Amino acid sequence: MAYLARDKTKGDPQPPYPLSGEGRAVSSVVRAPVLHTGGQRFKSSTAHQEKFTMVKFTKQTIIQAFKGYKKKRITNEKLKPSAVLIPIFCNDGEYYILFSKRSEKVIFHKGQFCFPGGTYETDDANLLQTALREAKEEIGLEAEDVEILGELDDCATRDTDYVISPFAAFIPYPYTFKLDNKEVEQIITVPLSLLLEESQSRQNSSSEDKGEPEPTYNYNGNVLWGATARILRQFSQLLCAQGKVY
Repeated sequence: MAYLARDKTKGDPQPPYPLSGEGRAVSSVVRAPVLHTGGQRFKSSTAHQEKFTMVKFTKQTIIQAFKGYKKKRITNEKLKPSAVLIPIFCNDGEYYILFSKRSEKVIFHKGQFCFPGGTYETDDANLLQTALREAKEEIGLEAEDVEILGELDDCATRDTDYVISPFAAFIPYPYTFKLDNKEVEQIITVPLSLLLEESQSRQNSSSEDKGEPEPTYNYNGNVLWGATARILRQFSQLLCAQGKVY
C-alpha cells in the first residue's frame, strides 16, 4: 500500500511507510516537494506571455473553467478508445496532480509518466467508467472517492493508435494507494501551480506538429511528454483562460 501523507515539518506529501502487498519499496512513491515559484525546478514548453488578471485557485476555479465548455471529440474508427483520470488533490491550500510511471512490463509506453487510465472494454458502460476502472486496477483508487470536475478534449496518441478521453477529477488527501506493479512502477505528484507558472515556461522547438511546438514538462528529472503533455497543455490553457491563477 502506498500511503500519501503529510509531512508536518514541510507541509508536502510523502510516503512515510514502506509499501506492502506487492513487495514494493518506499521509493515506489516520490513525494512532491514544496513549491518554489522562483526556481527552475520545473520547465514546460507551454509559455504564456500575456498579462493576466489574478484569480485565486481553488477547486471551484476548475469547476468554473469547465462550466459551459464543450469538449472536442475525435471520431475515427481506426483509433482505439481509451480514457484517463487527471487526479487532483489539495494539501494545505496547494493543489497537486498525480501521475503514474508505466512499468517496463507493459506492451506500450514503457517507463513513461502518464495519468491513470487505459483502454475501453466492452463491459464498460462508457469512457468515464473505463477511466475509473483502470484507476482502481492500477493504483487502487476507488470510484466512490472520485469527484469528476470536467472532461477535456479527446487526444490521439502519435504511434499507438489510441484516442484518449481525459477526465479531471478531485480525490481525497491523504489517501492509501495500492499499486499494480505489473503496470505501475511508481507515482509522483506535481504542484498544479507550476504547470501554470509562465515565468518557468519555455518553448521546445525540437519537435513540432503542424508548426505548433510539442509540449514537454521536466519536473525534477521526471519528463512528461507525448499525449500526457498535450492533455496538460490543454488543461492549463483552460484554467488560464480565466486569468492568472495562483
